[in-house]
Amino acid sequence: MVRERSMKHREFDTSSLTVPMTPFSVATRRGVLLKGVLFSAQNNSHYDADVVAPRTVVICLTGIHGNLETNPMYYHIGETLGAHGFDFVYAQMCDAYNRLETENVLTGETEWIGSFNEDFYDVDDDIEAYLNLARESDYKHVILAGHSIAANKVLWYLSRHPECTIDRFIALSPVNITIMMRNVTDEHRQIVDEYMSSGRDEEMLPFEMMGWAPMIARTGQQWLSFTPLDNCHIEADADYSVLERVEHRGAFFIGGLDSFADGNAEHFIQNNNAHLVHGEDSELVVIPRTGHTYQHKGAALAQAMLEVLEKWINK
Repeated sequence: MVRERSMKHREFDTSSLTVPMTPFSVATRRGVLLKGVLFSAQNNSHYDADVVAPRTVVICLTGIHGNLETNPMYYHIGETLGAHGFDFVYAQMCDAYNRLETENVLTGETEWIGSFNEDFYDVDDDIEAYLNLARESDYKHVILAGHSIAANKVLWYLSRHPECTIDRFIALSPVNITIMMRNVTDEHRQIVDEYMSSGRDEEMLPFEMMGWAPMIARTGQQWLSFTPLDNCHIEADADYSVLERVEHRGAFFIGGLDSFADGNAEHFIQNNNAHLVHGEDSELVVIPRTGHTYQHKGAALAQAMLEVLEKWINK
């Protein structure tokens, strides 16, 4: 059953935060430092320790350009969950910004990461950096979430790691890559192929992928042909092999106006959830009158997530 949530909402005023925010960095196996933010329930003076089971964290991986500056929903989620006993980690992935200066702890050198040079083969490394940090922090419950393309990454990761010890997953607004690539012309595809075949894979493409994302040829080619992330669909006859290998239980959330749902958000999440091994146990939530990043409905999203989490933890 898909549940709809509705709530009046204004964009988040960060000066009103009561849940402490602590920036941190986590190192991947390849040495790249990723930057996250912990919204800590334990250090919140308004937190009642008897509200939920202790030591629960929600790790939410970011999508392409899906950072704190562009997605105020993260503040809503961190504030709402933190006020009810859940730690929340804004887990910045390599593509959260177009370009971001970071450090490699193995080489000691400065590196530039971003959507412009993301490598999908590093997804496991990035996710496990945050999961390892959670394990080292002795959390009793770990929920792995991802927004936008990061939801697809979470599903791909779990399809290959059934042994992963997270409690549940949350897929926030997964991407339909077929729709995402609609603005990539045949000419653009040909240019990408030419760059790759002539050894120019690390050069910037002379156009912006999807009309808004500058990137090197190798990354552009991955967006066009890396099928494991092309795992959420509308069509009945599409390739659902990734979802069919996901044994973890979880939830799908989506905005009712999400453009990747092609006009029917409820059908989109129902259709993809039906291919999970334990889809009958999933929570499916539509946040009405909002789109892919839950504009002006961050509070509604956060409240809906809280209710699902409390149901899971108190089960």
